[in-house]
Amino acid sequence: MRYRRVRSLPALLLLTLLAGGCSDHEEPQTAALLAPPPTDEVYGIVLPFDSYELSLQETHRDSAARDELIRRCLEKKGHDWPVIEYPEGMPDPKNRRRYGVIEKAVAEKLGYHPSPGMTGSRDVVEQRQERDKSLSAAAFKMVYDEKDGCGKKASDYLVRNGGRADYELFRRLNAEILEEARKQPEVEKASRAWSSCMAKRGFNYRSPADAMADQQWWSDDSDRASSAEIKTATADVDCQDDSSLITVLYKTETRLQQEAVTEHRSYFDSLRRAKEINISNVRVVLRSMG
Repeated sequence: MRYRRVRSLPALLLLTLLAGGCSDHEEPQTAALLAPPPTDEVYGIVLPFDSYELSLQETHRDSAARDELIRRCLEKKGHDWPVIEYPEGMPDPKNRRRYGVIEKAVAEKLGYHPSPGMTGSRDVVEQRQERDKSLSAAAFKMVYDEKDGCGKKASDYLVRNGGRADYELFRRLNAEILEEARKQPEVEKASRAWSSCMAKRGFNYRSPADAMADQQWWSDDSDRASSAEIKTATADVDCQDDSSLITVLYKTETRLQQEAVTEHRSYFDSLRRAKEINISNVRVVLRSMG
């Protein structure tokens, strides 16, 4: 199967649509801008590609191992590395923003604007920020120096012996298949039903992606949604329900991703092997902590 290149989207929107489990590194915001808890619908969006990346829980364990290695490295240089408490057993809303805004409570509070911690742990974000603030300039450089910093050494150690995966093709397919799914007949039919529903409410958009990309929401770089944006996003979610668009899109993308895994079997097998090695390296470090 061959996939076309993704259309150009504003960088913020593309990151929002394809957000994964990296959100722990985002900056925290005030409570007024924090997203409501994920819904069961969000947790139900699990795609074939997901198993080839670290889950949120696996990411937390990887981070804990990395922190331990950095702590040891800094200790030898006479500096402290404050410990972060990573939550265990946390559900993984990895694909919460993959199809845009699909939760009514999020639309009513944030419109189309993303919020840090939406796909991870806000507490971890805040702990990391406080830790960085506590470091001296010398310690900060020792950790984050890109050439030979303790952070780089720790990361390299955790992907040693074949644990470093090449995700270039994965990322390309991940974006292209979503675009291809939107062009499938069953999704286009549901999109037309969504567009008709929106038109009855006074909104002229072909798809949720077009509504989300409306430049009027992003023109002033505001981190808060206007009343017009919230009204549009709320109608968007209502019409998704009326048209079953997200259900149809999810089923279609699941099929296309599985076809891609079958077509590129050796590549995806290599990703799985690298992930398993990475996880094994992490276990070694965590066990050594006692």
